[in-house]
Amino acid sequence: MAGVPATRVLLVEDDPEVVAVLGELLTVHGYEVHHAAHSTAAFVMLTAPHDVLPHLVILDIGLPMVSGVAVLEFIRITLCSDLPVVVLTGTATPEQEERLRELGVRAFLRKPASVRVLLSAVAEAASVGPSPLQDWHMRKASRCDESEARTSPPPLSG
Repeated sequence: MAGVPATRVLLVEDDPEVVAVLGELLTVHGYEVHHAAHSTAAFVMLTAPHDVLPHLVILDIGLPMVSGVAVLEFIRITLCSDLPVVVLTGTATPEQEERLRELGVRAFLRKPASVRVLLSAVAEAASVGPSPLQDWHMRKASRCDESEARTSPPPLSG
């Protein structure tokens, strides 16, 4: 739709082949894809300037250095955000899967996921609205507790 900005997706994935395929698939379907090859890059991108913050995250769990679970904990606990997260992984243990669900992932998909299932999960996650991180910069000086954390992001503005 002309005049409406694309939904920004942060793809946190270390496998270059998966990145290439998902990046192309999502771009063809109108998403603006940004890539973080590891958790440290994701942390940086999740605290980026307002105009480049993601609207949603597609997150692998089996990342080098720090796991994807830690990225989700960073989003939920440190940033106090309900940013929509779709987990796409082939390596999560049952304990990790339980923790991810406790932290409120929008979808938990195992690799390989079908194109239809993946696009459906991403579209559903994107439909909740723009990034709840967008007002994080305004709140970053104050600590939030569970009563302050958003339960849902604001709607898309067009």
